Amino acid sequence: MDVRRVGWGGALAVLCGGLAACDVVAGGGDSAEGLLKPSVQASASARPGGVDGAVLGGQDVEGFSVGKGARAEVAVGVDACAPLAYALAGAVVGEPSSVEVRDVVGEGAEVRVVVAEYGAGQAAGALDAIGAAFDSCAEGFEGTVDGERREFGKVVAVTAPDGVDQAVGLSAGGTRAFVLRAGDTVAYLSGTPDVPGVLLDAQLLKLLG
Repeated sequence: MDVRRVGWGGALAVLCGGLAACDVVAGGGDSAEGLLKPSVQASASARPGGVDGAVLGGQDVEGFSVGKGARAEVAVGVDACAPLAYALAGAVVGEPSSVEVRDVVGEGAEVRVVVAEYGAGQAAGALDAIGAAFDSCAEGFEGTVDGERREFGKVVAVTAPDGVDQAVGLSAGGTRAFVLRAGDTVAYLSGTPDVPGVLLDAQLLKLLG
């Protein structure tokens, strides 16, 4: 696993795995040279079942209850913090063309799993937006999730899986979240109090198809 920094305040790492080469040039958050260059990956829409085939099902994880979920409604007072709030709440960043949501319960955790398919090049921009928001808002901010007020508190980076084009791990106020990108498809996982490792591994396998 090769971990490179791409202008995310020296804290949030882009993890480049063995499935695809990653060309990263260190730079500021506003520099185009600081973006991870995406490699060619099969899109979720090209798989059997489309995006639905790229998201966890009950048959993929033993001991967990998996059901269809609804997209989270997230609002924050500071626009710059919005992508970070979306990641922590299990909501999509940007405007994907297709979205599937699952609510998963098991091993003492409640996890929202979202898989989104983006237009060409837009998925990488979603993760870059999360990185920029981390730079600006990691000390904490307030917002609402599904109409309920939420204090996000201090956000810290945690280790995320490798084997994908981009991946980030975040922890804040009793919530842990992971965002994984393979080509133009992004998986968002947000769990309270955690995202069990077996669940994260299973979604990673589904994402890679």
